[in-house]
Amino acid sequence: MTISSELQLVVARTDGLLAVVVSDKDGAIAVKATRPELPSQVLEPAFTASFLLTSEQMAKIGFGKTNQLISMCGHYCIAQFNASTSTAPFVLTLIAAQDANIGVIVDTGRALRPAVEALVVSLPTFAT
Repeated sequence: MTISSELQLVVARTDGLLAVVVSDKDGAIAVKATRPELPSQVLEPAFTASFLLTSEQMAKIGFGKTNQLISMCGHYCIAQFNASTSTAPFVLTLIAAQDANIGVIVDTGRALRPAVEALVVSLPTFAT
């Protein structure tokens, strides 16, 4: 079974979860799993890359390294996790419906993070 199909199972089994996306620092998607009803513009590179920009700004004002960020935008709840390695900055993004249980979404992201970090190490073409 591929990582994409495993992520698709996670999306299908988690109430309210609409997408799981792994992207690099520029928002280029390495792997994703989505529900059909998720509008494509939600996966725009600027959106998925926003975590790293926010992380940099948080560090500059003294908050230190950002490991996860949760935000609510319109009809969506977004949980983003730092999945970077020493050689490549990557982000794990979970997009859920606004009425999803954010605790379940965060727990799902935390559970996926080690597998995503292992995946990132195996993606030399994305290394920067």
